[in-house]
Amino acid sequence: MPTPITQEEAFLALTSLLEKGQVTTQRNLRQELGGRGSGPTLKKHIEAFYAQFGPLMETSASTDPQGADERLSHRPEDLGTPILATVTIPADSPWRQLIDLLAAWESDLLRREKILSRREVELRSQGTKVQI
Repeated sequence: MPTPITQEEAFLALTSLLEKGQVTTQRNLRQELGGRGSGPTLKKHIEAFYAQFGPLMETSASTDPQGADERLSHRPEDLGTPILATVTIPADSPWRQLIDLLAAWESDLLRREKILSRREVELRSQGTKVQI
């Protein structure tokens, strides 16, 4: 009889999928777990993962495409401390790998947002219509 999949095991596998740039589907998760896991079990773990960490992965532009243009044009000055920089997790915690991955991802997104905001300002100053 197969060993049940723990939430920690599923979360680490989901983190690995995200790190590889793969979509977090039940099929990919099962493959990452070596062929283990029923559909309902995998679905439960995927939902729990995004319920816990999904809000940390959202960006303002992706949550409201209608207002993205106005917000992005004001972003360079108000980019603050990344959310995950305020999270304290002991180095020996199994969650450390996930937090480090998410922090790196968040940092990269902020870096890209700054680059895009600067480019938007350049294009607008040249009279180029910017479409988001």
